[in-house]
Amino acid sequence: MKTIEKDFRERDIDLAESGTVVQYNDKDIARSVSLLPVTYVAVVPQSTIVPRMTHAAHRVHQDVEEGKTTATCINFISGPSNSADIEMDIVIGVHGPVEAVHIVVTDK
Repeated sequence: MKTIEKDFRERDIDLAESGTVVQYNDKDIARSVSLLPVTYVAVVPQSTIVPRMTHAAHRVHQDVEEGKTTATCINFISGPSNSADIEMDIVIGVHGPVEAVHIVVTDK
């Protein structure tokens, strides 16, 4: 299995309420990009931040209405996953990174 120490990537939409980053995937950006690194670093342009999920869905819908090219797959990434499937022991980062870092940058 492949692992990457860190992944730095600018995201498409970001949710202020939950800290969720929204990643559009296509032939150049695979879905696994957010799952491989041990530390997931999201570079968040301030202009991409919306209050909550309904606003993100509205933005995607708006892009489709305007005829913009949209991704065939959109990932909503809220941080490290947790699992307690095996003997009720909690394991962090089972399906993806152990640590998620968000860096907000002024862009406009």
